[in-house]
Amino acid sequence: MRELRRNEKVGFDDVEGRIFYQPEINVKNKAAMLQKIQALKAEGKIIGFQSFEAEINGEVLFPIDQRLTEVPEAEDDLIAAVQAAGLKPAPRKAVRRREKADRKKKARKQAKLRSVTNVHLMHLLDGDAPVTID
Repeated sequence: MRELRRNEKVGFDDVEGRIFYQPEINVKNKAAMLQKIQALKAEGKIIGFQSFEAEINGEVLFPIDQRLTEVPEAEDDLIAAVQAAGLKPAPRKAVRRREKADRKKKARKQAKLRSVTNVHLMHLLDGDAPVTID
């Protein structure tokens, strides 16, 4: 219980003996949340982009990294600025295409020839059976 009391995200109600979660941003309803979002946008801490996906149907919010204030135009300057800010640049992977290997076609196995006779029907051909069909 001592460990829970030390956790800043856990709150205690000593009167009723309840334990509850304390969020970082205390918003109770939609209006308070929208007001907090507008305040964060005004401070320049977040940026919102309109989503084109039908499932989202709204604005997608992203935090703004304060370590990079200006984005250099030259690629070399950009890489140097990213590394100076303590970030690792994403590795660029060239699209590698696999070369088609020359596949050797496997030789087909010859079908085993089986004797295809109806030995068990030979008694039908004895006697008055026609030899040819006219």
